[in-house]
Order: sequence, then structure tokens, then C-alpha cells
Amino acid sequence: MNRTEDHLRGLASAYESMPTQFEVDADAVKQAVARRRRARLAIVGAAASLVGLLGAATWPHLRGTDETSAIAGPEVVVRVGSGLETHASSTARDWVSTADVAVVAKVTAEQRGSSSSTGDGTGDQFVERSVTLTVTRKLWERPGAPNLTQGQSVEVTAAGWVAHSDGSMSRLASSGRPRLEVGHTYVVALLAGQCESREAEPTAWSMLGSDGVIPADDDKIGFGESEGRLVAGDINQTTPDSLERQLLGAAPETLADRLTQAENATSAPARQRRGAC
Repeated sequence: MNRTEDHLRGLASAYESMPTQFEVDADAVKQAVARRRRARLAIVGAAASLVGLLGAATWPHLRGTDETSAIAGPEVVVRVGSGLETHASSTARDWVSTADVAVVAKVTAEQRGSSSSTGDGTGDQFVERSVTLTVTRKLWERPGAPNLTQGQSVEVTAAGWVAHSDGSMSRLASSGRPRLEVGHTYVVALLAGQCESREAEPTAWSMLGSDGVIPADDDKIGFGESEGRLVAGDINQTTPDSLERQLLGAAPETLADRLTQAENATSAPARQRRGAC
């Protein structure tokens, strides 16, 4: 067994006991190792920091971003595959049945969170990440939803990084999903949560799910950042039957019309304020 194979075996063993279980496409991982001369790029467990992803998920194979369209910054490790989510987020019905508000928002800042060991013996660390979304306009809101106005900023969890022991960093992203990069604009479906025991506290917001955030640079749905690279109406970056695929190239207000239509056709019980302290 060569050194690379031995390291890959160690990685698989390290992740075996994690709450989120993974399966590996060994060939793709080995390609990443050969390209980067560093097997630890195959650590994608930090995708657990992705908003809306709970429970079991697969440890998918990895691929690099398209270098010709990559956004400046550390290399992005893309996890290919989908996880199990708490809320469905593909269709207009999903959005109006669960979300509290849909907005056009720009990422204006990002913050590093806590770090934890990858547990593979390399000294690498998972680094959590949150981003600041500044609302440029509101597209839709459910009756009685907490107020969210133009110019207001909210903080949400996003995909983070791996900090390598040699001082370098890798960004993490999910296949076909925006990473939420500073300076880019998105349409976002948000859920409100508030501590039940502290009604005076500000509302905490989270994203609906992986299809609840859509690139929207220059007011074009499906144009902007996805996977840490630039996309321009690429149907292969979308989920079948999703709002994004149906409305590629359209203005965000077209999506707003779809949400209003879905709301008028949907009979859903009143939702309770979510969140706990």
C-alpha cells in the first residue's frame, strides 16, 4: 500500500464514527489527491455546516471547479450528491408552505466561526462560516411573518472551509448549489425563528434548504455564483422541476408571481414561530 492509499484509508476510518455518514468515490478522490498532492482535500465532512442539511448524507466524490470561471479565492472542494433536508425547497409550493419570506439579497460580509479537528491525524480543522445577507428588496412574505425590510441585514449559516495544517485553506461547496460569496446577489427563501423564552430578542433567520437559494446577479435568475464559480443560466446547475430551472434568465419578480400563484392555490395551516434557545 502506498502513502496516498494509506492516507485515504485513514480518512475513511476517521469519518466512520461521525453523525453524518459518507460513502466515497475512490477514483475521484484519488484524482483530487494526485492533483493537489494532498489527500486531505478529500475531507468533505464540513458540509454539515450547510444550512438546512440534517441527518444522514452521502460522502460524495469530489471534483475541482472550472478554473476558467472560478471566483478568486482558495480552491473549492465540491461535494457531489445530496443530503437529507428538514424542509423541501424545490418548488413554489415548498416555498410558500414553509418559508416566511422570499427576498433578493446581497452577501455583504462573511464571518469565521468555531473550528474543530477533522480527526484524521493531519492537524486540519473544519471551520464554520456565517454570512451577512443585506436585503435589496422583498419578493413575497406569508401573512403575519416577522418584518424584514429593504436594507435590513440578517446572518445565516453557509458552507465553510477546511484550514490545513500547512496554513492553506479550501472552500467547501455542494454540487449545483450557491456557496454564498461576498459581493454576489441571490434570491433566498428564509424561515424565521425566535427564542420562545425571550420574545424581545431579535428574530433569527435561516435558509429554507438547498434549493431555497438561487443565484441572481444582475437581476437574472440562475446567473451569478454557484459552487464558488460563475454560472450563466446553466441548466446543469439546477435541480429538475425546481423554481430555478423553470425561471432561468427571468427577473426575480417572475419568481414572486409564481409564489403568489402557489400561495393562492395552497391551503396550509398557520405556522408557529420556530427556534429554541
